[in-house]
Amino acid sequence: MYDEELFLGLRFYEIFFFLGLVAALIIFTVYSNKKKMPPNVQNFYLNLSIAAIAGGYLSAFLFQAVYNFFAKGVFKFEGITFLGGLAGGAAVFLGGYKLFAKQSAKEYFSLAVEIAPCSILIAHALGRIGCFMAGCCHGRQTDSIFGIQFPGDNFKVYPTQLFESIFLFIMFAVTTVLLFKNKNINFIVYLISYGIFRFLLEFIRGDYRGDFIIPFLSPSQTLSLAMVILGGYLLYRKIQKDKNINKIE
Repeated sequence: MYDEELFLGLRFYEIFFFLGLVAALIIFTVYSNKKKMPPNVQNFYLNLSIAAIAGGYLSAFLFQAVYNFFAKGVFKFEGITFLGGLAGGAAVFLGGYKLFAKQSAKEYFSLAVEIAPCSILIAHALGRIGCFMAGCCHGRQTDSIFGIQFPGDNFKVYPTQLFESIFLFIMFAVTTVLLFKNKNINFIVYLISYGIFRFLLEFIRGDYRGDFIIPFLSPSQTLSLAMVILGGYLLYRKIQKDKNINKIE
């Protein structure tokens, strides 16, 4: 939409990407304060989150390079993919927790996991606005009233970036409410809701990224399906655990 350099070599894409990261860290700090997480534990999880962001960014490049290989036969580091970054970031977060978490941090792990989706959702929502401004990650050509014509084009496409951003802002609000109502289900809700939404959104995405593991699904649909399966498994475990607690009581 507007992919011109603004200042210091920055475009709207980089600006919204940076705003998303800052917003994520602010949300984690504010929410953990409100939930009475001790300062030393909060600092541990903030540092771990920063490491996860860095690892996730590298992972996003790696996954996109793999996608490029499947789509074009060339392993090329060009572009990033959110789901690849999410997988890598989660791996770094869990690995760092296993290696470095002290007992005090372990006691607040479930709370950190409950706050994490709120931070991820706000960062992702802002990042998708950056994608819209850059004109990337758009949908297929359409004559629908929902289509948008980007500058320089003579056709309309689905603004999937905006569809996704709106959904993510809504889910940010939902997970925030669930967090402060102490439902302890945020991570499960995030995995299932975003997995289903992204799986369906892929049907109107306009950028072919090759076959991945399942030939008739896009790479993002395959990862989205994995998110839903994991979320369903965790939901089943939670239901069983709640049943056992009720029996004891």
